[in-house]
Amino acid sequence: MSNGAPPQLPEGPPAEVYIYVLPPASGGCHSLGCYPRRKGDTKIYFTRPGCQPTPGRAREVMWIPSGLLPGQALLIQEKITSPSRGHFPGQPFRILAGQPFKLSGPAFKGPQHGRDSTWVYEIILSDASGVLARLDPPIDIPDDP
Repeated sequence: MSNGAPPQLPEGPPAEVYIYVLPPASGGCHSLGCYPRRKGDTKIYFTRPGCQPTPGRAREVMWIPSGLLPGQALLIQEKITSPSRGHFPGQPFRILAGQPFKLSGPAFKGPQHGRDSTWVYEIILSDASGVLARLDPPIDIPDDP
């Protein structure tokens, strides 16, 4: 029996971004690595109200930390210089040692001009002494369909 509602299409898995906390080497500073990192490698899709989403496409980001020590935290926040802003409510996102991942939730809005936008954010590693390292990868947010 149908209740008149359209069938719910399966959403895709989140777009995974692995964050690697690298310890200081030879008296140097901490550093961060992430994969994927290049423009175009990480995409989540935005479907405007009234449109039908394409099944199987990622709708949110999952940040997965590795090497985060007790007392350290990762802060994920939009860069002021991002060419596209305001996609994710609830920022900044915070990941503490022992947390296996953090989800962004779906994008709040899609591209403002054209078919896609680039959201540039910062990953900031800190502890009680302050900021230890920074990294600024992009996420592409194309319209779907």
